[in-house]
Amino acid sequence: MDQSSQFSRYDWQDFLNAHNLKASMSRPGNCHDNAVDYIEMFYDPKRRHGYNNRLSPVDYEKQCFKRLASV
Repeated sequence: MDQSSQFSRYDWQDFLNAHNLKASMSRPGNCHDNAVDYIEMFYDPKRRHGYNNRLSPVDYEKQCFKRLASV
């Protein structure tokens, strides 16, 4: 992705504002600007892991905290 018009459109700016995100643009052609924000906020919490009995990280933590609370 680059600094094209799709990232300056009003609906994209509204989305960023609604989620308390800040648009970050470095030099043209750098596709990793918002990769960390996307992974941490949208992809990783929902992604199921084979190691965690096919649970997302959020669901796995909830399950662990339930177990700890019952001890």
